[in-house]
Amino acid sequence: KRQPSYYVRGGVPEMLGKVKTILSASDVTVRYSTAIDRIHIDRENDLVAVSAGAQQFRARTIVVTHGSRLPNITSPSGAVTVEEQIHRRPAVHLLVRDETPPRMYECIFAADRLLKYVHDVTRFTSDSGTLVGRKKILVLALHAHVQRSEELYDAIIAKLKRVGMVGSNAVLEDHYWQDVFLPRLGDADLMRLRAEFGPQIEFLKTENFARGLGYHAARWATKIRFPSPRSASAYEGVEDRVAVGGDR
Repeated sequence: KRQPSYYVRGGVPEMLGKVKTILSASDVTVRYSTAIDRIHIDRENDLVAVSAGAQQFRARTIVVTHGSRLPNITSPSGAVTVEEQIHRRPAVHLLVRDETPPRMYECIFAADRLLKYVHDVTRFTSDSGTLVGRKKILVLALHAHVQRSEELYDAIIAKLKRVGMVGSNAVLEDHYWQDVFLPRLGDADLMRLRAEFGPQIEFLKTENFARGLGYHAARWATKIRFPSPRSASAYEGVEDRVAVGGDR
């Protein structure tokens, strides 16, 4: 039986809102734009030390994801090499003047040499009240080999007209290019780290994001309950876990 694939009904806004609520009700400290210089894992002493400049965070377990950047992992036996994979996924955002009602909000291109998929996100934007019925905001994922050019946008608009994503008289008003790189680690990389370091490493298995939600959907569908604050331990200054996020 294949693992079911899910997506959150309210999309990214719902996810961000719920995570913010969970963090506000917890004692988790979140730090953004914090470059990690080194991760030292000591299985014998049940310790993980994460160095970020002059700061050091100590924990019993480190949680890594597919987007974690792990350039310098060491253990008492020496350095641990983690080979990153480079998966380029260029993307564009388009602002299109188009008064035709939308025929679809998502379109997957199964065999196109430029496009992978396109989402009409107009209704999710803060300006949806003034945009809907007049203009469309579209987000597109392109194939890895596609390079930026002015001719590219003309080709994209022609394809979107052909499949009915925009009307035949639609006009491109603005565009924004992003050089996106997918997460650098795969399931196999994370499982190898777990096998090497045991309980000092935990990971979120979300190489396929929608399938990753499926792994936990039944549990996450219920209310998340927070445990009582743990009693102070003699292991002063050491947290239970430290989670390392992605590079974007």
